[in-house]
Amino acid sequence: MHDTMGEAEGDLEDQLSEQKEIKVKIPMELYLKLHQNKIINGAQIKEVVQDALDGYLAEIGDEDEG
Repeated sequence: MHDTMGEAEGDLEDQLSEQKEIKVKIPMELYLKLHQNKIINGAQIKEVVQDALDGYLAEIGDEDEG
């Protein structure tokens, strides 16, 4: 017998952990800061943006709860 509930949860976890690429337009000043950070610190732009989004979304999630 298959554990369909467990399989469904596993499938959902797989889908949610999948990376999805999006394109966004940002002000040139912000782009230049990201690029400068890449050059000076060796930080990949996608990693910096991911960290910033994670922090922002955690912050607004905390505001919704409080």
